[in-house]
Amino acid sequence: MIDLRKDIKSYLSFRVGGELFAINAMHIHSIIEQMPITKVPQMPEFVLGIINLREQAIPVVDTRVQFGMPPSEATLNTCIIILEIELNDNTLLIGCLVDAVSEVIEIDKDKIQPTPDIGGRYKSELITGVIQNEDSFIMILEANELFVGDSIIAISENNK
Repeated sequence: MIDLRKDIKSYLSFRVGGELFAINAMHIHSIIEQMPITKVPQMPEFVLGIINLREQAIPVVDTRVQFGMPPSEATLNTCIIILEIELNDNTLLIGCLVDAVSEVIEIDKDKIQPTPDIGGRYKSELITGVIQNEDSFIMILEANELFVGDSIIAISENNK
């Protein structure tokens, strides 16, 4: 039997700064309500601190700051997406503060368009493509590229 759905994947869509993003659902560990975040000294500006999730310290990133936007202001819809990120054969859990989670959507990989190279405000390695959504676009993020370089090293050192 042929699997006709092999090119269709589930993505979680969410809002940050009025823009719509999506990330492959296989990287989603959980979605939780915003909770108290403990500040940690000498972390990068975009790292808000850590939370205690089931007796595990999870670093939380302000996704708006990571994307070059003003810091988040909490609303009733603000939540934390816990992502599973691969780094050097280790799996890290990292919380991403987002303005709102939208929905889980099924996307056929053939419908994903290449990211236009127009010098946007997001690092090109973060966005693997875009998909048309009614009259706007959803930017597809690459989970393992969200926190690259020194930023992921700082977070991973704190996540041990």
